[in-house]
Amino acid sequence: MFTMDAAHTVRAHAKLITAELFAHYVMIVKQNTPTLYAKIDALDWATVPITHETLDVGHGRRDKRTIRVLDAPADLGFPAAAQVFLLERYTTRTVRKRPKGSRRYKKVQVRSAVAVLGVTSLSAREATPEQLAGYVRGQWTIERRGRDRPCCDTRSHVMSELVEEVRRLSKT
Repeated sequence: MFTMDAAHTVRAHAKLITAELFAHYVMIVKQNTPTLYAKIDALDWATVPITHETLDVGHGRRDKRTIRVLDAPADLGFPAAAQVFLLERYTTRTVRKRPKGSRRYKKVQVRSAVAVLGVTSLSAREATPEQLAGYVRGQWTIERRGRDRPCCDTRSHVMSELVEEVRRLSKT
């Protein structure tokens, strides 16, 4: 199972993972792949029911995450795509703000919403919506952990190193 951010959401990687490595992928789709993004975004997400929802409370935040999953359209044009999904995150944070001209702080709630599209080679039988949401959340955790380290950006080398390692192991 490979999880990837939008930088690696390209046909060549999907083909390599499914055809050569005989594995599956979960990829985030953003506007760096405009055709794929447009096709998934054009789907009628408003009529698709929420198939999984989580609510996390802690550290002054309240996160509600939802996922909607559809079978991939036949004309998607992406290798081995079985399902597409829409992840939404609604966050309410309590922050302390000082009104203009005042010396006292006041608690204020700040709300935000983020929507992310994705594609996977896993069929509905192979991965539940809950599992897909978990894979994506795990990918975000990996990315966040990588940003906290004071080192150079190595994301462009990750896929090539991974492929070389898998090829080396498969020859033995």
